[in-house]
Amino acid sequence: MSMLMLLLLFSCRDETTETETTINPLEPDTNYEQLVYGQVLTADGNPVGGATVSLKDKMTLTDEMGLFLIENAAIGDKGTQVSAIKEGYLYGGYRLYASNNANSFVEIKLMEDKFSNEFNSNVGGAATLSPNSLVSFEPNSFTANGMDVYTGNVSVSGNWIDPSSEQLLQLTPGDLTGINLDNQRVMLSSLGMLGVELRGDNGEELNLLPGTTAEIKFEVPDELISEAPSTIPLWSFDEIEGVWIEEASAQLVGNQYVGNVSHFSWWNADFINPIVDFCMEVLDNDGNPLEGLSVSVKSLNGFGCATGYTNSLGYLCGTVPENTELEIFINTGNSNCNGPIHSEVVGPYTSNDSPVFEQIIINASNAILTSSFSGVITDCAGNVVPDAIVQFNYDNNTVTTITNANGEYDQEIIHCDPIENLEVYAVSIDLALDGQSNVANVTGGNYMVNVDLCNDFIDSNILFSDPSTTILLSPVVAKVKPFETILVIDDQGQQVLGMDCMGVGSCTGTFLGNLGMLELDITITKFGNIGDSIEGTFMATDVQTNQTYTGSFVSERVE
Repeated sequence: MSMLMLLLLFSCRDETTETETTINPLEPDTNYEQLVYGQVLTADGNPVGGATVSLKDKMTLTDEMGLFLIENAAIGDKGTQVSAIKEGYLYGGYRLYASNNANSFVEIKLMEDKFSNEFNSNVGGAATLSPNSLVSFEPNSFTANGMDVYTGNVSVSGNWIDPSSEQLLQLTPGDLTGINLDNQRVMLSSLGMLGVELRGDNGEELNLLPGTTAEIKFEVPDELISEAPSTIPLWSFDEIEGVWIEEASAQLVGNQYVGNVSHFSWWNADFINPIVDFCMEVLDNDGNPLEGLSVSVKSLNGFGCATGYTNSLGYLCGTVPENTELEIFINTGNSNCNGPIHSEVVGPYTSNDSPVFEQIIINASNAILTSSFSGVITDCAGNVVPDAIVQFNYDNNTVTTITNANGEYDQEIIHCDPIENLEVYAVSIDLALDGQSNVANVTGGNYMVNVDLCNDFIDSNILFSDPSTTILLSPVVAKVKPFETILVIDDQGQQVLGMDCMGVGSCTGTFLGNLGMLELDITITKFGNIGDSIEGTFMATDVQTNQTYTGSFVSERVE
């Protein structure tokens, strides 16, 4: 039995620089400087605006379409974690693998952080995360600072990933790379994952007190119970390195794995497979690379299916399990095609074969249409916009590319039926500008589509910084009342920044939210009318701990 790891997508560019570094406990990496762009989505595929995306020491926010862009990022060929967080969702991420002369598009899916239970820390309690997955806590086993016992209410939320789900590898917070007890890089096969978050009375993050444990029970679906070993390793997710670390074990009791853990983030019940690095190149009959094709790779002697899209050079890379036959399905991404346009079986491979390279030739029939799009993205003054993200939306499909230094793009889309209406949407996140053009009756051939970015949008957020961390909160709206101005951070109004400012200048204010209660000295630098922005900077002090933050905010005024 084996589980495929997520195949990873990259697209190529010329300005690559190499350095050598070692990331313990992973093997030595070769790092490449890349521009990384992508999209954050819900589990159902809806855009997540205002998510904080982190890549090593770089951080940005997604726009209203869930799009983000990070420049000059060092990406390793053994993988680098791209993380996404937003209030109301569990931590999510994508483990990105670099190649020579490569820039990367990544897609991150976030699972809803579902409330489960609240209880007093003095008595302990339990939380159910699926019909048969739960976590049980002992009394007085919580801490807010890593040392002292926390006293108060404990709110437990989280979610469970069904190991039999076709979405398993899309919802996993990175991929299924693990580091075992022997400090070896391995590939994991999951029989269930639990993401758990603990919060206190003021919304502060809690964890288990050192020396204490909690009992976790993973539900094993009926269709996998015959494959489940009696004892299985338990792995916690390292959100910095983006890998699973073997820490404990669990026993199979009925249709549950039962074990004890000493801290919380994501936990995973997995057994180990030797790992094989794998790349494929997809070409047409004439040897031209085919970009943007949907590829699924399915294990024929186990379970699990990884998916991805070929890049601008027709490449798709990732890792696969040893001693496993793989069936590759290549699709156009268009639901009207009634099945794949190509399939073949490859493998099995051993770890001695790694890295593996496969070249796949697609014999396209006359029924398949190829439409080539090119154009220039400019602002309203006619200036070209480099590194603008360009999305092609059609028939519930999305293809994404990026402009070069001259604001130009080229994108080929393969489809089986005419596209009645195709939207070309472009956005420059740095300039906070977007725009779109529509093309009707796309039936193959060449299409020149230029897009002017003439729509302004306000990138609303509040940023808190101290010497060890940076926290971005978004989306934010500003409401001006008769005697105060209020910045509302979320739809429920559970996090607010209130201030006695009514225009440009200095004033005081109070923040109440996940950071606790803060007192602020504020400088307003812009105080716009409705539809414009309110902007400023501040110094903040926690009223209980005296911890200080510096910060800034930009918020659209709605009242």
